[in-house]
Amino acid sequence: VPSSTCPVGICLSPTGGDCSANDQCSSSSDSCIGLKCEAKADAGENCDTNDASDCAVPSSTCPSGVCLSPTGGDCSANDQCASSSNSCIGLKCEAKADAGENCDNNDGGDCVVPSSTCPSGVCLSPTGGDCSANNQCASSSDSCIELKCEAKSSPGGTCDLNDSEDCIININCDGTLCNFESNKA
Repeated sequence: VPSSTCPVGICLSPTGGDCSANDQCSSSSDSCIGLKCEAKADAGENCDTNDASDCAVPSSTCPSGVCLSPTGGDCSANDQCASSSNSCIGLKCEAKADAGENCDNNDGGDCVVPSSTCPSGVCLSPTGGDCSANNQCASSSDSCIELKCEAKSSPGGTCDLNDSEDCIININCDGTLCNFESNKA
């Protein structure tokens, strides 16, 4: 191979040169990928199946010919994370976000609850989705009632203890029930 180096009687291939194993590449930043010495692959780039040493990010995996990043590893898309419980948030593979936690704008895939939305960098739950505060529900007609995003309650309906935001407009929450009578000035 032209431009090969032969330290101690073993010829090593330059970038772009032929190889059959990673230790045949002359540059420590190269790996033998597809029988050529190439720069180690970033997340989402090709690697030889099951050869994680082809990947640039330490602790990456290569289960099917593409480098996948570990938790905390670099990424640019959700499918570049090794763990299915992770998502690419802020260019790092991180645990998917619960309602009210940070996500990339308009990427509901960053959120734990299926069908969540992320209109402004925070996961919002759909009707029936988990929540811990009223502002974590995607629909303005929903409220967080008993830790689920549900339609605001009519008179006689359930509300969280004295949380009138759980009731339709002009109805107060008296204890845990939406009630006209408690709407006294």
